Amino acid sequence: MSVIFSNNEIPKTKPLRFRFFDQKPPEKMTLREKRLHLEKVVQSLKDELNRDPFADENAKFQRRVEINDIKYRFALTKLSNQQKIKEETGADVLTRGKYYPDKSLIEDGIAPLYLQINSPTQKGLNEALKRVQKLIEEASLMGSLSERIFEQKYHQTKVEIGIEQCKAFNVKSKLVGPSGAYVKHIMQETSTKLQLKGRGSGFIDPGTQSELDEPLFFAIVGPTPSSIEKAKNLCNDLIKTIQIEYNKFKLLPPQAQTLPAVTSTFYPPLPTPGSMYPSPGVGFNPLPPVMPNYYNHQTNPATTYAAGQNFPFPPPPQNGFQPPPPPVGGQSGYPHYQSSYPGY
Repeated sequence: MSVIFSNNEIPKTKPLRFRFFDQKPPEKMTLREKRLHLEKVVQSLKDELNRDPFADENAKFQRRVEINDIKYRFALTKLSNQQKIKEETGADVLTRGKYYPDKSLIEDGIAPLYLQINSPTQKGLNEALKRVQKLIEEASLMGSLSERIFEQKYHQTKVEIGIEQCKAFNVKSKLVGPSGAYVKHIMQETSTKLQLKGRGSGFIDPGTQSELDEPLFFAIVGPTPSSIEKAKNLCNDLIKTIQIEYNKFKLLPPQAQTLPAVTSTFYPPLPTPGSMYPSPGVGFNPLPPVMPNYYNHQTNPATTYAAGQNFPFPPPPQNGFQPPPPPVGGQSGYPHYQSSYPGY
């Protein structure tokens, strides 16, 4: 149903006004006044964007505690710990923001990870802050104690990879080998624990819930110094071999570096009738010999660098625990590494 108004009865709508400033700007302004007015509007918009939308406007006492750089922040973001603080102090503790491994990557409008604490009383806010500080100290104490016990029981070291990572040359897959065969072989030979860590490794650190902000490296943990040294030597040999292959890869033209891997298929020549069914005069055998396999016969891997397609797939484990070492490659470097280049 429509309503018809006469010219004198048309209702006048109120002009829209910005909520960021109270007074309407004058129509005639100098350039300097316009610039100052624009700066005021921009600052008002920034303040509105930076305003915490999760802050309780009814709470008289509020505090933000940044935890982005705290190592054991998982204890502070745990929901059960936050609920316990609320039961003991009456203050609400909420996890807000986003974790940034590098603060230079902070996005506009998204603050680094922090706790928003809202309390109806100053006493409750102070008690909640004390509980948060206590959680940080307890988590740090338990973490350092576990690290000391671990260091006393085991020996450890790290081996930096030092190879530039790029899309067409998958350093991670070449280090671990097909189905992790190279890493498993080193661990079996040295009785150590080997883990690839750092940027691009895919290993998530439990303390930070992200990859370590370090260049790619092998972390080695073992029961004796001799086992650590043996594993370190094998890792260095493997890295040197992959470094040689990487240097050859960099010499290829850009088009060859991005070509996908292709496996070719050929068919062997068909046998002659005489080879299958000899004449009766030479001792005829009614059962024909085994037919050769004409299908799915593949040549050597193509000389390309698509990730994970240049290595022969290892056979399944023979003893149920450990696969055999990778196929033997060249005469130098890691003895069980097979290069993607035929002839090396």
